[in-house]
Amino acid sequence: MKTEAFLLEDYKQKVGYLTSHFTRMWTRFNFFLTIESALFTFSMNSAYADYAGLLSLAGLILSLAWYFFGATDNYLVDTYRRQIGHVHHLLEKTLENGGVKKLAGSTEFKVYSYVGDVMDESFNPKNSRVETTPRNFFQNRLKLVSVTELAVVFPTLFFVLWLVRIWY
Repeated sequence: MKTEAFLLEDYKQKVGYLTSHFTRMWTRFNFFLTIESALFTFSMNSAYADYAGLLSLAGLILSLAWYFFGATDNYLVDTYRRQIGHVHHLLEKTLENGGVKKLAGSTEFKVYSYVGDVMDESFNPKNSRVETTPRNFFQNRLKLVSVTELAVVFPTLFFVLWLVRIWY
């Protein structure tokens, strides 16, 4: 197998694995969010007042489990993105002699990157220019917290809610 073919197949497999990981990650997120919300609702219901302490303890334990799953998921997403970037880099190096080098100075190639790389600029094929990627209110990207980090933020918030619930 030629190096280019190997790297291209490796790239495809890594992208597929990242995509599958996102699916598993958000399935876990939804599972924990649903269970935590239901537990918290039950703990606030006066009909279950006798069980509020037990429900709070269960919620704390679930929050910790959710946190560790979320932290691991977030780490793996970063790892898989770096692996994809590495293969992309190797593929570019391998292909330089076959024509990619000719593109290196072109406008189109300036922002060419790998799957999972989030850039503030992109190529607009309508006018053949590199431009700042347009954003509106619904597409704003917070650099402080990424979407994948919500899998860690939410369980932390629930943990605090459970602590407050125990005291009140």
